[in-house]
Amino acid sequence: MNDWEWTPNVAVGPIRLAGPTPVESGLAGFRLTELKRSGGELWTYYWHEIDEISVIALDGKVASVACHKYFCYGGRNLIGLTDGEIRMQFRDHTITTADFPFGYTLEVDALGLELDFIDDRVSIASAIGPN
Repeated sequence: MNDWEWTPNVAVGPIRLAGPTPVESGLAGFRLTELKRSGGELWTYYWHEIDEISVIALDGKVASVACHKYFCYGGRNLIGLTDGEIRMQFRDHTITTADFPFGYTLEVDALGLELDFIDDRVSIASAIGPN
């Protein structure tokens, strides 16, 4: 899975945003855990322990894909890159910042991308599906 390429607003490898869940797609190694029910919505959580990929689905459709080891774009793994490297990579897009207790997040809303930084390096990259 370390060769899965992110296609903005579309997919991470074979996992399509707003598409079927990893289990329904027949992808091996994903475990399913019900996360929460809210307002009649069913949120489910899928985790691939070896490749450290989590998928959150809403009502059976992929809402987000978060990667902790590999998140490739343009042949480059974004995990481990610095803030400056990310800002250079996405310089043609508006980037917003949000703080959290152990670091901060850079968001590139136009591409459906969230990058969590800990110790000034990307630790988690997430593709967010359309609302």
